[in-house]
Amino acid sequence: MRISEIKNMTPDELIEKLADSIKELKQLKFNHSVQSIENPLRIKVLRRQIARMKTIINEKKKIK
Repeated sequence: MRISEIKNMTPDELIEKLADSIKELKQLKFNHSVQSIENPLRIKVLRRQIARMKTIINEKKKIK
C-alpha cells in the first residue's frame, strides 16, 4: 500500500486496516517460527506499513 493511499483514508478506515495488518503480521510470524514461509520479506513490508499507518493516524489526531 502506498503512502498516498494511506493518507487518503479516513481515520476509521485506517484503524480497521491497521488491525487487519497487525493480525496478518502476527500470523506470518507464527507461521515463520513453525515452518518456512513463501515470502519472508512480507514480514518486513508489513512492519513498515503498520508504522506508516500509525504515523498518519497520529498526524490526523494532531490536526483536529
